[in-house]
Amino acid sequence: MFYKLVFLLIAVIVCFYTFTFAHWLWREKMTKQAWGVFFLTLFSLIYFLLYVALIPR
Repeated sequence: MFYKLVFLLIAVIVCFYTFTFAHWLWREKMTKQAWGVFFLTLFSLIYFLLYVALIPR
């Protein structure tokens, strides 16, 4: 159970910083790069959530 919480914490930290970076790119009018970072963030979030869901008890 502890490992699941650690991996969820890592996922939250990674997603927070990548969403922040995507927002900064968007404000700097670099929309193509912002969309790329946004989709990379969603992919990594889904990966982390599936990884945590598949960890045995």
